[in-house]
Amino acid sequence: MAVMKDRLALATHGVADQPNPRKVTFWLRWLAALPVGLLAVVVVAFPIHWAVLIITSTRSGDDSIGLWDLPPETLERLGQAFFAPLALVYIGARVAPAFKLHTAGMLIILWAMGLGAALTYGAMIGAYEEWAWLEFGAVGVLGVAGAITGGYSIYGSQRD
Repeated sequence: MAVMKDRLALATHGVADQPNPRKVTFWLRWLAALPVGLLAVVVVAFPIHWAVLIITSTRSGDDSIGLWDLPPETLERLGQAFFAPLALVYIGARVAPAFKLHTAGMLIILWAMGLGAALTYGAMIGAYEEWAWLEFGAVGVLGVAGAITGGYSIYGSQRD
């Protein structure tokens, strides 16, 4: 009897977990994937700002070099560069009712297009001169790392 219940549970497990495309919530979740991802980018900005305030307010008295030696604006830009694409990709893909890994890939592509446009615009208007190019490059590298981390997190959750 117990064996039969286990087989029934295995047989119906995959069917029950699949989203139903006939329901309105299925389509509303598809419509919400990008806006919720963008909202997550805005929401993640607050903890990053608070962390920067805490880090920069606790300066040490010794001569060591640490995060607190960077200007707060730079720290915030670097934090946003990593956590904003991570939040966009991870939260946006988690909201999608199906094809989460494909959704994460599309969000990474959309983010890359937006980053490319923003960096090109910044370079064209001369926003990055002298040592600011170092921050410019770090923002790009951290952004790619954040987007890949979000995609890999979705990949890991799909394997389980």
